[in-house]
Amino acid sequence: MADKKLANKAKQEGQLIGKRALEMPFLVTELNLGLKDGDEVDMAYLELAAEAAQSKATNAGIMIIAADNKNVLAMAVIGKDKAGATSALDWLNSTQVKGEGDADKAKGVLVCDKDNGQFPMKIKDQVNSEAFAFLRKHDLLPKPESSDDEAPAFSLNDL
Repeated sequence: MADKKLANKAKQEGQLIGKRALEMPFLVTELNLGLKDGDEVDMAYLELAAEAAQSKATNAGIMIIAADNKNVLAMAVIGKDKAGATSALDWLNSTQVKGEGDADKAKGVLVCDKDNGQFPMKIKDQVNSEAFAFLRKHDLLPKPESSDDEAPAFSLNDL
């Protein structure tokens, strides 16, 4: 890992991710390191962020996604309470970022080819969507509360 400032930023972001993960069973989020044009994301930064996040939210499933000018990186971790629901490797491999790992932790890098229309920022957004689609498909996201019993905020009868 080349930059101590980025490492510290990754830990701080990880703590914030962990706080957000306390509110939900699974979280898909981006690691924002404030990179300058030309800077590269190192997988070690995702690992630091995931470790910090899990120290706050030990039972959550968390996928952290990052991109630079060449690559899309992703890391999935599954907390102890979620171990039976899915595996980190299955979750990660449901996206374009195929990786390696096990049930508890998986990581991968997708090298993008801009000449063939693979732009990292666009693919990062697609990976985010794919990760959420996996969670929805396996009923791992909380169901939105139904508001069928509530009166509508506005009705034509009010006129």
